[in-house]
Amino acid sequence: MIWAIGLDDTDHPGGDCTTWHAHQLERVLVEHGAIPIERRLVRLWPFAVRRTRGNAALALVLEVRNDVHDECITAIENWFSDLVQHIHDNDTTKHARPGLIVCEDGEMGEEIYWECVRSEFTDVSRIINHHSVILQLSSELGNHGLIGSAAAVSWRPGKSSTYEGIAWRNKSVCGTKRNIPNDAIMLLETKHPNTFMNRDPTRNRGLISPRTPCPVLFGVRGWNFDDTQNALIEMLSLDWNEEISDYHIHRTNQCSDDHIESIIEGTVMNVPQRNRGGHVRLDILTSNGIVSVISFKEGGKVNHEIGESLPGDRIHAMGLFSPDGYLHIERFRRSYSSPGNLIRPDCDCGGHLRTMGKNSDLRCKLCGMKYPSHWIAMKRDTVDWVEPPESSRRHLSMPVKMMH
Repeated sequence: MIWAIGLDDTDHPGGDCTTWHAHQLERVLVEHGAIPIERRLVRLWPFAVRRTRGNAALALVLEVRNDVHDECITAIENWFSDLVQHIHDNDTTKHARPGLIVCEDGEMGEEIYWECVRSEFTDVSRIINHHSVILQLSSELGNHGLIGSAAAVSWRPGKSSTYEGIAWRNKSVCGTKRNIPNDAIMLLETKHPNTFMNRDPTRNRGLISPRTPCPVLFGVRGWNFDDTQNALIEMLSLDWNEEISDYHIHRTNQCSDDHIESIIEGTVMNVPQRNRGGHVRLDILTSNGIVSVISFKEGGKVNHEIGESLPGDRIHAMGLFSPDGYLHIERFRRSYSSPGNLIRPDCDCGGHLRTMGKNSDLRCKLCGMKYPSHWIAMKRDTVDWVEPPESSRRHLSMPVKMMH
């Protein structure tokens, strides 16, 4: 029998990580006869009111024989009880709301995943009423962990799947600074082209190691399993100045664009408004009415090009609608640029034309030639798809180079 076990919301500001706890749970189940098949790391809706660090849930897919069924269920219940006690002892902020689901038929209905990746999912009864093993910290504190767990086990990996190899630290050094080998990022960039989000070139900053007290030492993201595995093995061979506790590769929905329902196309209606923080707002007219768009300073090229828009421009935008109704831009393209920057023309001799007064002709300062008063507009280029720098992209956002 194929089981899918979902786990979420086990981390907190003081440490811990759901990837590490899922790793420990799988090892326990293997000791009781389960056969691991795949691990899945599933990113969820970025605007969820209560998000965990990284906003990801985990799913373990395993084969469990009938003769070890009861033994594995007992092992899960005991392990989860120990986890709750561990969180109670270490989560001084009372932030974590762990939840675990066992789907003995392998998966839940796919519609739950799509709701959790594109909106705020709240109908917990649809989860609880359909599964025999439901574990959580306390229903009075909230069902957030169950929601993430349900999303993880209901995800159907497809062609857009990517992979992430994660290496974990020993508990004794969690919270200390990570020492990334000097050649780590360069090796990934030069020898493993099918990995991604290793470095933010705009800031010359590595992106493979978190800056939190969690157990993750580093992560390598790749477009397929084999290339991710090869890159992970090479990273493991480097000197990290500490012992690596363990590692594993997860199948993920990162860079899938699953959170985006469609490309928004419209005509710019007003001059962009830029606030002191650098954020840009404008309105576009679409076939479904007016859409208010916002771009943030961290968006880099996206923010710059949005700020350069003029009324009449035809744009295509990809992003998420926030609860306050704004479309938060993740990628942007200008397919038509309206003429802009009105200027006085030059004389045929090359001299500059100047007005002779109100309602008067233009006269060349060089040769004295006169022309009827008029303006000309400068041609503005269109803009192909642009995106934020890597450190400012959502985990779910597909890079421009991968768009078809």
